[in-house]
Amino acid sequence: MAELTVNTEAVLRNYRKFAAEGQVIPVLKDNACGLGVQKMLSLLREEGVRLFACSTPEEALRLAGSGAEILLLSCVHEAETLRKLVLADVILSVESLVQAQTLEGLGLDARVHISVDTGFGRFGFLPDEIEEIKAVFALEHVRVCGIFSHFRSQAAAQQQFAAFRRVLDALSDYDVGLRHIAATSTALDPRYRLDAVRIGTGLTGRYDGLEPSAQLTAQICTVRRLPRGSRIGYSGLRLRRDTDVAIIDVGTADGAFLRRVCGPRTLLRLIRKKVSIGGWEVSVLGSPGLTHTAIDVTGVPCAVGDRVRINQTPALVSPAVPRRYT
Repeated sequence: MAELTVNTEAVLRNYRKFAAEGQVIPVLKDNACGLGVQKMLSLLREEGVRLFACSTPEEALRLAGSGAEILLLSCVHEAETLRKLVLADVILSVESLVQAQTLEGLGLDARVHISVDTGFGRFGFLPDEIEEIKAVFALEHVRVCGIFSHFRSQAAAQQQFAAFRRVLDALSDYDVGLRHIAATSTALDPRYRLDAVRIGTGLTGRYDGLEPSAQLTAQICTVRRLPRGSRIGYSGLRLRRDTDVAIIDVGTADGAFLRRVCGPRTLLRLIRKKVSIGGWEVSVLGSPGLTHTAIDVTGVPCAVGDRVRINQTPALVSPAVPRRYT
């Protein structure tokens, strides 16, 4: 069956590369970017991490009670959800005075980080809403212990950081707490480090200079010799020669053979269809299936039960695929 093997020492080496320069906030969104949230929480707590971040209220509530501090990066406005999060001692993100006043109305002491929108466009006070931000500090039950923003790209980092710095300067008379803006792609740039950096995909090592920490593999189910002219899969690919065909137990339902495309539309597309068996790189035949995929193993020494490696970012691997830790 398909399996994602996670090398925990590689995860720690990636973490330590960032942590050598100061505090790191691991972001455990989307099942810790595919690495497995509970294992990463435990692993990094043993490494000494105390503050983690996540993206959704559901993630925050699942992580609450672990003994670690949890920062919710998205902004919640619904009063009952805010109540649950505050009672679970989750650190909240605040993006407007109205949201902060909703928190105040609960009558519960809440810790928050101020979210500033410097050009990412999802959450946050706009940089010119300084008076609204200052008003948050005056609330009795809302305690500001941090302030942050988020870069949309490396190319935009300098401009966005300048906007964030102007906000920090305008709040120089206030104790804003922990300041953070850089994430994986900019975290090693000393210009943007401030008090901490947030690392999510950096733990997977799928960036230049880091160590890949997870590998998707599948098993060969059968190997057959098919004659020229045979058809393969739903795409009906016609073989141009006699071909040794292996079927592997992985497909797009497992998150294999997909990549995330960012642009005017963000979507998943099929990637270059190659897999590895030992030192051999072989081609996928036709379109990958949901659960099984045909590959061309002509001239490649292999047998039923052999493992095949698929190059895939862990964040796109289905949570249903078992994680094995080495």
